[in-house]
Amino acid sequence: MGGSSQPLIAHTADKGGNALQGSAVTFTVTDDGGTGTTFTDGECSVDAYADAYGNASSPVLKTGHTPGLVTIVAVAGNAELIFYTLSVTSSV
Repeated sequence: MGGSSQPLIAHTADKGGNALQGSAVTFTVTDDGGTGTTFTDGECSVDAYADAYGNASSPVLKTGHTPGLVTIVAVAGNAELIFYTLSVTSSV
């Protein structure tokens, strides 16, 4: 069984910087390195909704056993993309 991490957080706000409560954010795992990383439910793409502060949290990631790089993309509507790059290392 692979390791896990903390949820990723994407902040949603309008052009004035005001939090956008309820905004849908899609988090997508791109695992080109074949690490086996998914969200804990086994999915590679999930929707989350922003809280009163405009923060949307992904489920926890579950890493596989193969070392490599994983990219997670978060997008809300037609807003700018957020990229997270994680390095999966072998366990000791």
